Amino acid sequence: MNIIKMEFLACFKRKEIHFVMLFLIALSLLSYSMECIAFYGSEMRFIRSSNESTIFLGVYASSVMSTILMMLPLISSLIYSDSFYKDYHNGVIKVILTRVRKSDYILSKAAVVFVSSFMTFFIALFINLIIVKVTFPTVGFDNNYSLPPYDIGVQNFDGTFFLDFIRVQSPFTFNIMILFILSFFSGLLSLFTYGVYFLFLDKNRIFGLFFSFMCYIVSMIGLYMLGFWKFSLANQLQPVHEGTFQPLIIWGIILIAISIYLIVWKGIKNEFI
Repeated sequence: MNIIKMEFLACFKRKEIHFVMLFLIALSLLSYSMECIAFYGSEMRFIRSSNESTIFLGVYASSVMSTILMMLPLISSLIYSDSFYKDYHNGVIKVILTRVRKSDYILSKAAVVFVSSFMTFFIALFINLIIVKVTFPTVGFDNNYSLPPYDIGVQNFDGTFFLDFIRVQSPFTFNIMILFILSFFSGLLSLFTYGVYFLFLDKNRIFGLFFSFMCYIVSMIGLYMLGFWKFSLANQLQPVHEGTFQPLIIWGIILIAISIYLIVWKGIKNEFI
């Protein structure tokens, strides 16, 4: 537990986590501003509910969400994924491994990499849900589908869309679930990048981050060329998309399996000093 506390302290002292947190908060506020400007001065019958004006469901804020999804591996991995790489190159690892087992050290870092990314995304984007909830009405007189507000379960519901039943029954719960999923995969992508760094310890620091991002982009392009665009991770993380939980579970298993392999076989089982 002591080593995990030390890693969390080291993570919170980094400029990178502060930068990412401020960047995501800025995007949350930008999304909020875009929705407010779009409806400023409008009559109540044109105002949409708070749940449909968030960074996840807001029509005018959709470009912000798309930006986050496109940059997701870069943003999440900046936080702490390169921590082992930095310890290795500045010589700190030699001192640390005289006091703790290498496996405990590497696995503790992995836990902090995942949790720090998850919490950074969750907290920063949750701010958007709160300020939108305070500003916009709970029940809107208009909606994203231009349908009567009482029309729930007929035209306003499509069973082929991801969690659409929850969206029409409890929109706020839907937003929370989307936020949790996005934060969870930001943690997995940062963990993947953490594992990737074990392959490129002799390369430039940016190389591992760039390689992880290129894997993300190549998977998107490859699936698009094969006609399976809707199964790409970026599409699966879209708040509104066709599909079920199954593709997300598969992506989660893939990222976890690759990360474990890299961390264990290229990290713990390798000799660095």
